[in-house]
Amino acid sequence: MKIFFNYLFTRSSGILFISAIFSSAFLTLSFFLLAYEYPGFLVNEASVMRSETTISSGVRFQDITILGKFYLFSGIIPNFLFLILIYRLIKFLLITFLIKFILVILLQFVGRILGIIFSDRNLDSFNKFILKLEKTLIKHKPKVDKVLKKKIKKDYLMPISIVTAATILALAIFFQ
Repeated sequence: MKIFFNYLFTRSSGILFISAIFSSAFLTLSFFLLAYEYPGFLVNEASVMRSETTISSGVRFQDITILGKFYLFSGIIPNFLFLILIYRLIKFLLITFLIKFILVILLQFVGRILGIIFSDRNLDSFNKFILKLEKTLIKHKPKVDKVLKKKIKKDYLMPISIVTAATILALAIFFQ
């Protein structure tokens, strides 16, 4: 039984859908053909004739043959295949939309944090820190030239902020 269920769950959704449709159609058509052409295969006619003298006028479960009982429970087979497909569809929808939803919220949260970090007030305080660092460097090492001062600002602060902002924009555009 485990091998059978492993086989079913490894099949693609298209194969399962086609199998469910064909098995449902085949079982339904064969039931109606047998019920119309050979009703004796589905219901024990002798026991039905005996029970017509009693109060119940319908067919009892005991009057149905083994083939008839098979057809009573055969609807489980295609419906089970459809349940597997429904499970896969729900799983796909949940994964697709929840992951995107969570990523968008996460990116908005990261964007707010980076907005606070790279705000004008923080950049001004960072520039003040750079100025203090420049003054300290100038006091202790008089050989530091102006190119090095500009290089500190240009080479370290700007690329970090540009790369971070570009990454956030790219991810936001990708998931919107």
